[in-house]
Amino acid sequence: MKFHELLAEERTVGRELQHLEDLVFVDGSAGALEALDVLKQFGTDVSDVSIKWDGTPAVIFGRNEQGEFILTDLAGFGAKKYNGRVTSAQGLADMIMSRGKELTDERRAYALAMAKTWNAFESATPENVRGFFHGDLLYKQTPQIDDNNYVFTPNKVTYTVKKDSDIGRRIARSKVGVVVHTFADSQGNKRKADVKDLNEGELFVMPPVIAQSAPKINTNAIASIEAAVKKYAAGIDKLLAPKPGLSDIKNIVYTYVNQMSRAGDFKNLENRFDDWLKNSKVSANKQSKIFALPEYKYFKVIFALVLKIQELKNNVIDQLDNAEQDVVANIAGERGGEGYVASKSKTKLVPRHRFRLGD
Repeated sequence: MKFHELLAEERTVGRELQHLEDLVFVDGSAGALEALDVLKQFGTDVSDVSIKWDGTPAVIFGRNEQGEFILTDLAGFGAKKYNGRVTSAQGLADMIMSRGKELTDERRAYALAMAKTWNAFESATPENVRGFFHGDLLYKQTPQIDDNNYVFTPNKVTYTVKKDSDIGRRIARSKVGVVVHTFADSQGNKRKADVKDLNEGELFVMPPVIAQSAPKINTNAIASIEAAVKKYAAGIDKLLAPKPGLSDIKNIVYTYVNQMSRAGDFKNLENRFDDWLKNSKVSANKQSKIFALPEYKYFKVIFALVLKIQELKNNVIDQLDNAEQDVVANIAGERGGEGYVASKSKTKLVPRHRFRLGD
């Protein structure tokens, strides 16, 4: 196992997929160097870089221990006060319509549309499956064709797929589209889902859509950032190391970075930590400990590195977005979508300058 793969396995801060630039504080100086290494590799090999889909709603489908097929949404799957793990299309519609204080036209339409996808999901799920696939819906009926492309907008991002591409031909044979992320067995143990475990027919399970051309990488900029990381490595790692009464410092930084991202104020990441901390939910005792740290000055170093790596990442995203490929994403007519996933390093390339996203 390579060093960056080992780091990916051991991460405990954040989510399974990390923003590439967040590795600076998730894994310290080693994470910063890993992020730069990932960027360098993109210059010659993007075989593990795939589109990050913006599907909705989250859907969960599979078979229980008795072999009964279940299709539901995220709210239904985790419901405590009602049975959300329904075993029929009518049950799915009824369950969705029964939620909430008032049945709106919007919820009724959603319930009926979800029920119509039942047969596609059930026929795709082999009889011997025991467990559940977790994914996001891409379309509930075969997308319309516009100028020789299939076009669909599951959420905020519009996708255009060449009709004569392999994916386009498979979309043509389907009625429902989904991207699947994980599979959980009957004991709740999760693993990465394999689309080969499902039958293709009315349901099209979107395979990873790999980037088709490598971007140009600014190696001089990477070398400059590498030198800075190595220069300040000891201070960065000492600051982020767990301390008595301050074992969660990485999570505090993680929260700060995400809140700045959601606020659309990422460009001021270097300069707002003091004020944010004083007004945050971090206890007064912890705040005092943080402000008193001998390594406190290295917070600015960390955030400066995050911004520099983000700038390089954004350039990669822009190049990938504008490359000739079978699947093109755009938001309100502007080319570019939710970004990309680099599977080997378990990182994501999300354009935080376009999305006010956190986790």
